[in-house]
Amino acid sequence: MTAGRPVGPSAEDLLSALPEEVTLAQFGELVGLSTRNVSDLAERGIAVRSATKGRIALVPSLRNYIANLREKAAGRAGGDGGKNLAQERAELTSVQREREQILLDQARGKLISRDEAVSGWTRIAMKTKSTLLGLTSRIGFAVPHLTAHDRVTIGGICREALFEIASELDGDPVAGSEDGAELVDVG
Repeated sequence: MTAGRPVGPSAEDLLSALPEEVTLAQFGELVGLSTRNVSDLAERGIAVRSATKGRIALVPSLRNYIANLREKAAGRAGGDGGKNLAQERAELTSVQREREQILLDQARGKLISRDEAVSGWTRIAMKTKSTLLGLTSRIGFAVPHLTAHDRVTIGGICREALFEIASELDGDPVAGSEDGAELVDVG
């Protein structure tokens, strides 16, 4: 016995004693999977198909399968969507951080709810409308020599301006979803 060298056959000797290829069922029995799961491994390129139909190369398939298990255990193996556990955790952390920032901004008064924003802008719009429609009377009082026709014309111009504003805004709904949970940055 020499120092540092194991007693018994080498790994290469053991591997050479194994068959080169096995059936899907045999591989499944060896690693504890159903034939369907082994077929899925072959579709994903983990189990290496051999030239013979219905058979796979044993040693490369075992190595790939073990490597895949290691990657999964380390959280690096890609799932069905192509994301691995580490990526999913990073995304979750990012979303949680963003949510906490929103809550903090709300507490500091930097954000208001969508409903508060809509309510505020509605009050502004209503006040603007009443002010514009009231211009006819105010102008008539300030300029008493205007005729009734002049006052009607001024009222029509004010209404046209309101219709122009409304038509520009038509089809441009308030940003955000309809659930009222959207927040608006106020500073």
